[in-house]
Amino acid sequence: MTPKSFLSNALLLLASAGLCAADVVQLTAPSNGTVTHPGEMLPVGFRVRLQGMSMLESVRLILQDAASGQPLGEILASTRNQAMPQANAGPWQEQASWMVPKDLPAGTVLVRAVGNATFPDGRGGRSRVEVEDRATVIIASNPAVKDAAKDAAKDAAKDAVKDASPAEAAVPSKSVDDEDEDGSALNDIASAIYDNIASLTEAIEELSNMEANDDRED
Repeated sequence: MTPKSFLSNALLLLASAGLCAADVVQLTAPSNGTVTHPGEMLPVGFRVRLQGMSMLESVRLILQDAASGQPLGEILASTRNQAMPQANAGPWQEQASWMVPKDLPAGTVLVRAVGNATFPDGRGGRSRVEVEDRATVIIASNPAVKDAAKDAAKDAAKDAVKDASPAEAAVPSKSVDDEDEDGSALNDIASAIYDNIASLTEAIEELSNMEANDDRED
């Protein structure tokens, strides 16, 4: 092996060692598989474990839709110089929170702590590499919203029962005496009573179905 090739291999080995012993970014929150709901606050945070020759210069906490990869925003950004004014003084860690949008549909969100690191390139300079840690967060349907919708549907069904009272429907729009000759007023009354009884039956059935579904869910 020539001295030149030996030196090249040594520099390559040095660069590889820098990659193996690198600063590490770790998510401290949320934990993988955390379940949250629209409108709730989600704690997020990271810390950097300082080690080796590959140094993290900056870290960003970003969010993206797990299915589509669409970015949902950046929570915070931190640099080594800001976090540690004195070189390698440590610890380097940040905490924040994310308000889950109320209109965010149910699904899965990735929380990513992405760091930009530099390491010796074996030629007297430094190269860049991106490192990260990530966690999956499950956005579940908001039970409060779901219950409110069910309660509203029940109230509407109860109102329909009241509105469909045959007693109220039996009041004619004009007197029977005025229409006694052809009996049309009586026909109108009978028709109104029939229609409202049908509406009453339908509303009662709908309300019964809702209560039965609630019993099964409980």
